Amino acid sequence: MKPSQSDTSQPGRGRCAACSNEAASSCAGCLGAPAYGNGQPPQRTFYCTAQCQKAHWSTHKAECKLLQTRKLVFRAATVLDAMMAVVDAKEEKAMIWLAGFLTELFKGIAVTVEEVTAIIPANGATSTRPVYKVTLNSAPEAWAIDPKQAYPPSLWLAYIRVDAFKIESIKPLGFHRHTEGGVDPVTRALERQIATIVATRDGNLGSLLKASESAFKLRLQQLVEEVRSGADSTSAEETQSSLSIPAQVPANKLYHIRPLPGKGQAMVAAGKIPKGTCIIAESPTITIPGSPHDPAGVNQLITSQLSNLPAATRRQYYTLHNHYATAAPPIPPAVGIARTNALPFGHNSLSGGIFLHASRINHSCTHNAENTWNASLGKLKIYAIRDIKPGSEITISYIEGFKPYNQRQAHFLSAFGFRCVCERCEVTDSKRKESDDRLRRLVQLEEEIGDGVGIVATPLACLRKAREMLRLLNEEGLGGSTVARAYYDAFQVAIANGDQARAKVFAKRCYASRVMVAGEDSEDAAKAKEMMKRPAEHRLFGTTMKWKQAAGKVPSGLSEEAFENWLWREKGTS
Repeated sequence: MKPSQSDTSQPGRGRCAACSNEAASSCAGCLGAPAYGNGQPPQRTFYCTAQCQKAHWSTHKAECKLLQTRKLVFRAATVLDAMMAVVDAKEEKAMIWLAGFLTELFKGIAVTVEEVTAIIPANGATSTRPVYKVTLNSAPEAWAIDPKQAYPPSLWLAYIRVDAFKIESIKPLGFHRHTEGGVDPVTRALERQIATIVATRDGNLGSLLKASESAFKLRLQQLVEEVRSGADSTSAEETQSSLSIPAQVPANKLYHIRPLPGKGQAMVAAGKIPKGTCIIAESPTITIPGSPHDPAGVNQLITSQLSNLPAATRRQYYTLHNHYATAAPPIPPAVGIARTNALPFGHNSLSGGIFLHASRINHSCTHNAENTWNASLGKLKIYAIRDIKPGSEITISYIEGFKPYNQRQAHFLSAFGFRCVCERCEVTDSKRKESDDRLRRLVQLEEEIGDGVGIVATPLACLRKAREMLRLLNEEGLGGSTVARAYYDAFQVAIANGDQARAKVFAKRCYASRVMVAGEDSEDAAKAKEMMKRPAEHRLFGTTMKWKQAAGKVPSGLSEEAFENWLWREKGTS
């Protein structure tokens, strides 16, 4: 324990262990340590100041470390008790089923854990019982943790005397698991799930035991919830097959879900996916109205929905990445998973959902797909916005707008816990500056066009800005809905000034872009199609008539360059 730690919230006062003055604060490290056997609980060690605690640390250190370790052993017994109830492990199977779990739980704690097989005489016969012997490395102190009733632990010598135990064997932790002739499906399934649980806690399950009292209780509840989700199965074979997503899942003919190095589970193209293809249309497994700021309320909302789903679906939910697994204060796992993986129900929507397949899609700043919400279908649709080669990862963007490099990376780290290393981010400093300059200019153009004044006061300048946006988007490698919005800006400039011919062309290009990213059945595509057919019915038509031109006046027979010059009203065209 660090000498600066102390506790002032407990009732009672005492004498400072360093200077004997009256004190109300006590050492937080050993506070609440359980008694040794049937003795009295250890007395609190008081300090009047942090300086006194620091001065006394060399004297108190050994006792404090011992008491801290004893606290951890008792907490481990509490966890094991809860685990036994959840997985319904038979006593004779406990050491096999839970070996991996206990290995992770005790990792980094100064104890030696052994698997003991005891022989118990009863009514002229004998039976065997598995028991864990936990010995503190810093003192001749050993505890018995009986899987049948793990909490509270018993002093080892007192425990074996009660039923006149005879020790058949004492083996290191994990011995029975590794000497088992074959691994049964339940063991295999539990070990897969334990690996997932450990991974979501940065490889340190034992940190659960070292949390504050309130945090320990909450995190234990979270752990039980996760394990119960994985153990809720009607058969061992079902448990084995559905505790986690297999290494490769052929979800449809277009993609697979499989692990990628450093990225976890990812969506990968099974074959060539042409630009404009709908890769997936998926209904939400969980819906989250509004922004999830209240963990308790959101946890109740999510777990209530999960309880109505099949066990296999619940288990798949808990295999999704949880960036907030080690957050302080603790966040329930169901909420952490939602915050990490939720996809919005439309542009700027505060509501969203969890999708067991779409939520697996990773981010790239040069993404090759785009997600859109189809409200009429109640489904999230993912469309390819460029051709995707077989075996290539399918990616979307986790951000909106035109954020420069540093802002993007800060967002990814805080919200998702990763640093983007896509081809747009991993460039030389000079190229990164060029990219950031383009993005800042795009923000500026978007604001200037969107002010609502320029399209009437300076329409030609606004049209030039829309064309500049399209050029910058192309240079930056951005497509999808951003291109559709730029064409819609150009449409508004034209129609607000009475030019139905150009407005019709811009609407047609906007429609093509919307269909590519959202499909013909999307609301945005339907609006663009209506603008293309009847531009004069748009609300801005006739704001001025300085560019008055009928819809049928679109020229034909021009070269591509000449047509573009006409469309953007370059010099010599009208």
